[in-house]
Amino acid sequence: MRFLFLIVNNLCNINCSYCFYTTGYQKRSSLRIHQNKLSEFAAKIAQLKFDEVILTGGEPLHRKWKKETYVLIQELKKRRIKVILNTSATFLQNKDFNKIIKLKVDRVDISIDSHIPEIHNSQRGRYKDVVRTIKGLISRGYRNITTTTVVTEQNAPTLQDTIRWLYKIGIDDIRIQRPFLPRRKDKLLDDKKDIISNAMKLAASQLNAPHLNEYLNLTEAAFKKNSRTLNKLKTIALCRMGKQYFICDAIGNLIPCFHRPDIKLGNLFRDSISTIKAMLKNNELTNEKKLPECFGTYCVSLFDSPNFWRKKYGKNSGTSL
Repeated sequence: MRFLFLIVNNLCNINCSYCFYTTGYQKRSSLRIHQNKLSEFAAKIAQLKFDEVILTGGEPLHRKWKKETYVLIQELKKRRIKVILNTSATFLQNKDFNKIIKLKVDRVDISIDSHIPEIHNSQRGRYKDVVRTIKGLISRGYRNITTTTVVTEQNAPTLQDTIRWLYKIGIDDIRIQRPFLPRRKDKLLDDKKDIISNAMKLAASQLNAPHLNEYLNLTEAAFKKNSRTLNKLKTIALCRMGKQYFICDAIGNLIPCFHRPDIKLGNLFRDSISTIKAMLKNNELTNEKKLPECFGTYCVSLFDSPNFWRKKYGKNSGTSL
């Protein structure tokens, strides 16, 4: 299986406190995919054997370019590619709910950081819009919704209540993850002081995911940079960026990782399929057998390794990753 994160634009109407753009690890631009290239774009994605495309941004359904994203989804679905839509859920109206269902989008990923409006809004904003979208899709019988709660010191104390609330409104696939924030030198992430880790461990019992405890151990080790634990756990879920997961920006540039733009794997508009295939096969992250010594140690908490968990625990490996 091969997965593609497709950044359709960099325009977003919210400003999450922990976003890569906010913390300076990504830069915004005016790039976007133009409608007259969408069919060509989808065709090459299919030729390169990408089984699943995660549409992200920015905001794929920003009101300025929403129609282009819908055309892209249609082109991808024509080619039997699984489409996951990662949206802030803040621009969607009733007609959008119907469109998502009509296009047979395989999954919609929505972030919600608390059932308490004030807490959610302090981290992300637009609580009412997000809840309206979730309930609007569910009321139409669409249940392929995944929610992600980014666990911070602010929402950690009420995390279990948030999970119970999400189940109650109809969410079956609930995920939790740490944020990436620059490490504070004055704060050690030990078991007693790290309320984020403690909250995630307490929440694990609520989530139907047999892999979750191992996932949390790996995440915690990565954030603490505990090399001994990471070495023990490296067989659990090595970084899959540049191996199964790849990134493509709005003008077709292909790279192996969000944080490795220095490694170029070709351009989906300009380069031939054979050229790109060769670069995909021979890039340095593909050939790296160990966990990369880079920013990627934090990505353990951001990107899953679904094939591993399914192989270890079976198809019903649960949620929260």
